[in-house]
Amino acid sequence: MAYKPHKEKKIEDEIKQFIKEHGGLCYKIHGGDLYQETGIPDLLCCWHGLFFGIEVKDPRGKPSAIQLAQGIRIKKAKGHFIIATSVKDIKNYIYEKGLWGELLCEEQDRQT
Repeated sequence: MAYKPHKEKKIEDEIKQFIKEHGGLCYKIHGGDLYQETGIPDLLCCWHGLFFGIEVKDPRGKPSAIQLAQGIRIKKAKGHFIIATSVKDIKNYIYEKGLWGELLCEEQDRQT
């Protein structure tokens, strides 16, 4: 089966929608600009005051060395860096980091 670039776009859209539905904000970063640093994650998100850099990959894709290096820089700055192939990867990450209640339950508190 041939690689299909639109698959990553679909995954990005699903992740952005999930984060938006739960009170977050995401910006899509387009690479290739002469004035942009290389390796910046595909999605830069603010979610209940926390910074997330999310590198979106097709399930068969692998991040480049510069993408991983940018992830290390984000983590050193106390941000969150995720390599995601689906919304499930985002959910797993926030659960493993103990952020589940903070990111998904605060929304219910604001609605009541």
